Amino acid sequence: MAEPICYMNERGSLSIDSEIRDLLDITDGDLVRLSKVEVVKVEDEEIDVEDLPDETCEVISNINDRGGVRIKQEERQALGIDDRRAKLKITGIEILVASQSGLEFASGALN
Repeated sequence: MAEPICYMNERGSLSIDSEIRDLLDITDGDLVRLSKVEVVKVEDEEIDVEDLPDETCEVISNINDRGGVRIKQEERQALGIDDRRAKLKITGIEILVASQSGLEFASGALN
């Protein structure tokens, strides 16, 4: 499977496509880990991706029923895209499921 490309708004919200959520059986409230998130494009004519820090980040967030995930401000700052709309490539998605014994990995993963 190809690495997903997602559009993030200025506040750090992005949506994981329903096809990927269905494939991995991701449901509302699941805790997901987005691995190696990197900037592909910034929706700002004054910023070139080549001028951004050569950084990737990992995001752990709950997902809502529409596939929404939130990237924290600290992570957006590390990528050089705080308060900007951007196109992001996500190398992997893992589902972390909250259980009574703590966090455990579910069987679904996209790498």
